[in-house]
Amino acid sequence: MTDTMPGGFSGGSDLLAGSGEMARFFRSFDWASHPLGPPQAWPDGLRTTVRIMLTTRHPMYIFWGSDHIGLYNDAYRAIIGDERHRSTFGMPGKQAWAETWHVIGPQIDYVMRGEGGTWHEDQRIPILRDGVLKEIFWTYSYGPIEDATTVSGVGGVLVICADTTRRVQQQRRISSERDRLHQLFEQAPGFMCIMRGPDHVFEIANRAYTDLLGKPALLGLAVRDAIPEAIDQSFVALLDQVYATGRAYVGSSQRLLVSRGEGTLPDERYLDFVYAPLVDETGATTGIFCQGTDVTDRLIAERAISESEARFRNMADHAPVMMWVTDPAGALIYLNRLWYQMTGATPETALGAGWRHVVHPDDLARVDAAFRDANAAEADYRLEFRLRMADGRYRWVLNAASPRFAESGAYLGFVGSIIDIDDRREAEQRTQVSESRFRAAIGAIQGVLWTNNAAGEMTGEQQGWSALTGQSPAEYAGFGWSDAVHPDDAAATVVAWQDAVARRRIFAHEHRVRRFDGEWRMFSVRAVPILDPAGAIVEWVGIHTDISQQRAAETALQALNDALEQRVAGEVAERIRVEGVLRQTQKMDALGQLTGGIAHDFNNMLGVTSSAFSLLQRRLGSADPDINRLIEAGQGAVSNAAGLTQRLLAFARQQPLAPEIVNVNHLVSELRKLLLHSLGKGIACDCVLAPELWPTLVDPNQLENALLNLAVNARDAMPDGGRLLIETRNIGDAAALPADAAAGDHILICVTDTGIGMTEAVRTKVFEPFFTTKPVGVGTGLGLSQVYGFVKQSGGSIDITSAPGEGTRIDLFLPRADP
Repeated sequence: MTDTMPGGFSGGSDLLAGSGEMARFFRSFDWASHPLGPPQAWPDGLRTTVRIMLTTRHPMYIFWGSDHIGLYNDAYRAIIGDERHRSTFGMPGKQAWAETWHVIGPQIDYVMRGEGGTWHEDQRIPILRDGVLKEIFWTYSYGPIEDATTVSGVGGVLVICADTTRRVQQQRRISSERDRLHQLFEQAPGFMCIMRGPDHVFEIANRAYTDLLGKPALLGLAVRDAIPEAIDQSFVALLDQVYATGRAYVGSSQRLLVSRGEGTLPDERYLDFVYAPLVDETGATTGIFCQGTDVTDRLIAERAISESEARFRNMADHAPVMMWVTDPAGALIYLNRLWYQMTGATPETALGAGWRHVVHPDDLARVDAAFRDANAAEADYRLEFRLRMADGRYRWVLNAASPRFAESGAYLGFVGSIIDIDDRREAEQRTQVSESRFRAAIGAIQGVLWTNNAAGEMTGEQQGWSALTGQSPAEYAGFGWSDAVHPDDAAATVVAWQDAVARRRIFAHEHRVRRFDGEWRMFSVRAVPILDPAGAIVEWVGIHTDISQQRAAETALQALNDALEQRVAGEVAERIRVEGVLRQTQKMDALGQLTGGIAHDFNNMLGVTSSAFSLLQRRLGSADPDINRLIEAGQGAVSNAAGLTQRLLAFARQQPLAPEIVNVNHLVSELRKLLLHSLGKGIACDCVLAPELWPTLVDPNQLENALLNLAVNARDAMPDGGRLLIETRNIGDAAALPADAAAGDHILICVTDTGIGMTEAVRTKVFEPFFTTKPVGVGTGLGLSQVYGFVKQSGGSIDITSAPGEGTRIDLFLPRADP
């Protein structure tokens, strides 16, 4: 069977012999229309080369003629793929291989000029594959194809090639892995080296090895030449032994003296290392691998620890107290000599957990639990318990210990000491009995017991004082106790107290004290100094006795006598007189009870009076206009008096309240609209309201009345005009609250004016009922008292700051409502 090629070429010829796909492609190709023309007309050199190319399985390529027409075989086509086959076969080389022509073009021209063949190994020539320029490595030769018709005698170039990309990439990976291993070898924390041959010539040595010896230029030298000092220290003999026997040698803490140069002392190092033989495929030793660690610092540290432990044991055995040491698990590993002397135990019976046998059975569970907890927490340990002595008696001891740690932070166990405190415990028990008797005696006396230090400062737990006043230890500490004394009595009390301290005399005094419930009570105070043998004050023991009822009775009797002497007729006049006497004498100490009682009684009377006026109006009002006017005037007076009693009840914290959750910012904003029209043109009213202000539980009407009272007072304090500022704020810091404020979050309403201000004497009395700086007949003096009572009844606090010419600021603290 024959193939007929276009252009009249007969396939019977062996010119395009071969059974491969490219051979068939050549035979079916339309050569008649191609620049090369029919194959039978090709030069002999080209025809011969094509025949060879198509019958070999090695990748071959032909560049022919001045245009470098490209022809190739099956093996080459497999390399470039179908896409490149269709775009390059029979095409001029510069067009077919445009992306690589800058590399191969000059090489082809070199051969075409007749200057001989070329050889290229692992040449990087990227080519386009699947539309992407890929990095391909080639090993190839360019050989001339003879053609006598050309000037150079060369008609084309035969390319014999191989794709070496995979091999190059593999070599790269091997090289990278070798570099990485070398880097790891170099950076290894231990020293390493490889020595070859019977003379142990250094082939590889990492930095740790060269730094250890202080000799960076080791490679290529035999051990004897590189480290001559190692010969006399048996290291060379050990290498010879390993090389000869093929058995590894392991050295532990082996001493090496390293010479650092002339004129310097040898450096002493201690090494853990291994000499391991390297063998070839026959099992013969070819070298030695050395790997190790410099343990000099560790040995020095261990020696230091050993010496420290020896010093500790020597100190502990001569210590005047019992001492002990445990391991991390809590087992005793050491007890000093005094322990064994005191308890009669032996190391065999006491170490480990045996110490438990000399602890009192009633204390053992408590001691065990405390010790386990402290050991687990690696925390300080301190406990008192009873320990059995060598004579069988139990004595109280104080066992205290602290954890010990290694430099690495590892927990090593406890070191502790045991002190005999039996005599101290007995003395404490006697003291406790004595104190119990003393307190029992005091308990029989009706009063509140307290103690102060030599300087008169209250310290420690004062349960009686705290129960009486509600003050916490932090509040009454030092002279803080004076805050519970009535402001009018506090200064005199402190002066009298300091005088008694200075003179070392009994302190006797009377003053009012605010109880835990806010009520002021009158107390008789008596304190006696406790002196030491040298006559110096050790402390003061005092007692407060409530004499409020006695003083109230005396005051009432005096008021009755005064009333009889003045002969004031009429029940109303008498009540007003008694009220004035009581208000003047009792002031703030009994205002809660007194004011509330008076207000209720007065309110009852006003009810009777109001009913009487109503009856009179029905019966007589229409008969006589003058009588009607008098009745209306009386009813107006009753109404005003009722308002007065309401204010008194507010101060006494007995007014009926309707508390609810209130948005204070909203209330203040609405109130400002009213104030803008009522304060006058010369007074500006501004508000600074905190965003996200907490809610509070309060009666909104009473709060609004309180703020109106404060605004009116501010207006009166600014006759020439000024500025009224209302601010709100969240207070979560206890330090920002007044001393009498309850614990917890509060909101603050601050009312500030730029008015005339007030003196300190006036400031301390402004909350007292009926106290006023206004002229007689102008105001009742109950405005600020009502504000005070409302805030206190709402669970809050109030504070005032003022000075002459600097205006006044009043702070209302109200508790935050539960969310």
